[in-house]
Amino acid sequence: MTPTTKLCGWLLCFFASHATALSSSNEPVAGITTTVSVSDESPLLPNVRTTVQLRLEVVGHIYGDIDLQQPNIDGAVVLYDPKVKFLKELERQTDQPKQIITKDFELFPRRAGDIEIAPIEMGIVYFDQRDDEYKQANIQTAPLTLTISPLPGLAADVNALVSSEVQLGSSSIPTQATAFEVGDSVELSYSIYAKQSHSMLLPQFDFPHIEGTSRYLKPAVTKDARSYQGDPVAIRSQKVVYIFETGGEFEFPQQQIEWWDSVNNQLQLSSVAAISWTVAAAPVPLWSWDNGFKLIALLGVVAITAYLWRQRRIGIKLFHRLNRTERKALERQFWLAYQRSDWQALWYQLERLLQQSDSSKLSLRQQLGKTSAATTLLQLAFNNGNGTLTSTEAQALLTQVSSKPRQAKAEFSLNLNH
Repeated sequence: MTPTTKLCGWLLCFFASHATALSSSNEPVAGITTTVSVSDESPLLPNVRTTVQLRLEVVGHIYGDIDLQQPNIDGAVVLYDPKVKFLKELERQTDQPKQIITKDFELFPRRAGDIEIAPIEMGIVYFDQRDDEYKQANIQTAPLTLTISPLPGLAADVNALVSSEVQLGSSSIPTQATAFEVGDSVELSYSIYAKQSHSMLLPQFDFPHIEGTSRYLKPAVTKDARSYQGDPVAIRSQKVVYIFETGGEFEFPQQQIEWWDSVNNQLQLSSVAAISWTVAAAPVPLWSWDNGFKLIALLGVVAITAYLWRQRRIGIKLFHRLNRTERKALERQFWLAYQRSDWQALWYQLERLLQQSDSSKLSLRQQLGKTSAATTLLQLAFNNGNGTLTSTEAQALLTQVSSKPRQAKAEFSLNLNH
């Protein structure tokens, strides 16, 4: 066992017994040691900034950049900037010079209990001093378990914002003193300012829907900066616009945030007072574009209905006129056939007349009903077609045709082509 391996084993036991850092190598790569450590000896608390150091020791020299994947920690917010370079130093106090590379990243535990820093994978190209050759290696750190204590005096499931100072601010455009009417809008802006925290940890404001208004939420704006004393500061701003749709009294509720004072070690409450507005009801306009469009649409429907009704009446009149014209032509052809004694043509025209659906009394039916010669004509024509029809039957048939053309068509057929 080499001296380096013995030293790593001793450091592992020491750090484990003092609840600080752990270190190991996931594979036996000779001359390479990885270490993940948390140097803060105070109890780790939820939402408190914790610095984690990644340390890499190589017997030789590393060339190029290190391909480092972002640490994955379940139950914590990790602040890792890939643009920050590793710090390099050379140790020459041993017989085998080593290059030591370190890099820090920060995390905020989000809950009490145990959280685990998953293995961090790295890819390096280095010159092995012992073998006198260049090598490439893919290595990873061992998992590190951190025990997060609950905030003093609070339950383990309480997740409060931890800060040394918290300030809440609000503004209204226009101000409350403005006289509002229906259709006016107001823009509310709320901000939270917290020291020793990060913008990702700041809580959101509650902008509820107020009955009688329309609500438009704007995206939140977050920022991380430094105070004049150099302390990290987190800022979060949110805006909402309310449009008054009805008149009356409106109120935006009080906004409050609970946070843990890391200086006095106690729970604090910061709040912003509620805001109220009085909106005057809008007068009912005698005329508006909306009402005008509705009136135009209604008149259009009435005009279209009247046009369609007029077209229907014209169509009905035209239909009856065409039927009367056709019937007069059939009557003329019927009497011409009668005068020529063309019995076949006569009965063809008579059958077409019987098929007419007009129920009004026409001159042909009146003549057939009153003229005794028509009975003889019907009898002769039917007998001419090799049929047998008595005078009584002919008279009854003509009377029926003259009064009820539909029944005549159903009860008797003048088909001579048999």
